[in-house]
Amino acid sequence: MRLTLQRHHVRQLSFGETTKLHAGTLTVDRRALVQELLADRRLAGVDLEIVRAGESCRIVPVFDVVEPRAKLEPAGADFPGILGPLQSAGEGVTRVLDGMAVTIVTPSEAAFRAAVLDMSSTPFDGQDMPALSRYAALQHLVIVPKLADGVDGNDIQQALRIACLRAAVHLAREAQAGAPDAEEILELTSDAPGLPRVAYVFQLHSHQIPTVPGEPLLYGDNCRHLSPTILHPNEVLDGGVVRSYYHQAMETYDVQNHAVILDLYRRHGRELNFAGVVVNVANQLVEERDRCTIMSSNLVRWILKADGAVLSKSGGGAPNVDMMLVAERCEQLGIKTSMMMWETTSTGDATDSALYSSPALDAIVSLGSSGFQFDLGPVERVIGALPEHVEAYKGGTQPAGLRLVGAIDHLGSGRYTAVRY
Repeated sequence: MRLTLQRHHVRQLSFGETTKLHAGTLTVDRRALVQELLADRRLAGVDLEIVRAGESCRIVPVFDVVEPRAKLEPAGADFPGILGPLQSAGEGVTRVLDGMAVTIVTPSEAAFRAAVLDMSSTPFDGQDMPALSRYAALQHLVIVPKLADGVDGNDIQQALRIACLRAAVHLAREAQAGAPDAEEILELTSDAPGLPRVAYVFQLHSHQIPTVPGEPLLYGDNCRHLSPTILHPNEVLDGGVVRSYYHQAMETYDVQNHAVILDLYRRHGRELNFAGVVVNVANQLVEERDRCTIMSSNLVRWILKADGAVLSKSGGGAPNVDMMLVAERCEQLGIKTSMMMWETTSTGDATDSALYSSPALDAIVSLGSSGFQFDLGPVERVIGALPEHVEAYKGGTQPAGLRLVGAIDHLGSGRYTAVRY
């Protein structure tokens, strides 16, 4: 499976008569994009805002962040199972508008969980520190949707998901872009002799927050009854996987630019042989958890024939246990493991937050503490779907790390770790 990412660098955003990319500036035809989004009758209106990298601006509450991408070859494979028919992701040629993102806010009070994207630097001890969010370095096209009368419940979240993905594809497809600034070819070539085989176990979601009918995670499926499955890493990167509706410190942008998968690709054939990806979910029932543990570890050991495995989780609490059980059985099968996890806490003290302990699990990378609060000052501009959201976040605020979009995540892209001193 061979995937070519044609990368076009976006350094500035503006509105204009046509959607085109020239000399690093993407001009967006606002009217055409709004018309595209309003094809979904669940939306009564759409406002579009441009936020520049490093601007004194706060975007809240964020539903998702997506990198603009469109399939050039084969046609019709943009987020298959969600926007288009079911067909394989991960092959052919994909156009990428990097340096920017499409970000959508939610107008639902029920869905308002204070997922804050802070674009500016952060005062600390009298000095301006770098922005907390990695997304602060991007140019953002922000979608502010207005729901049609009577739209509620799961329809709200599905409408937001479709709108954000549709806008991302529209921009990448309609941009009159010339030759790409760079090309990246992703292909698992033959193993290099003598190097260890390393697999990645990707926990897509935790069913402690159940998915709903029609909620897409994997090729449009909600993964309610997902058994551990092997994917080619390109399928993950190229639209086969998106994040859940619930904000769990993992945006679709993170999946498209999956830090672990891309790092394993970079090391493939030089330091290790990238064996492949096993996807699973964190379960609710004991028998489901046991089945997942056995099947995941068997796939890593006997099918991918891995010597080592990297594991990540999705969410806090129970997902820790699910991940660690898989890792422990991998160790019993002779596979060395390393796990990534942020420390789950509501108080800032993450002591003993892993919920599970095993002497065999001695390689754990901390991605930060979900409960540690950051002190953010006032900003010049707030973008939100409801007036009360805008008013609430104009001044200073103290969100926990879990609610700071782009600060802490499950997939290794965040900027923070946790150190006890």
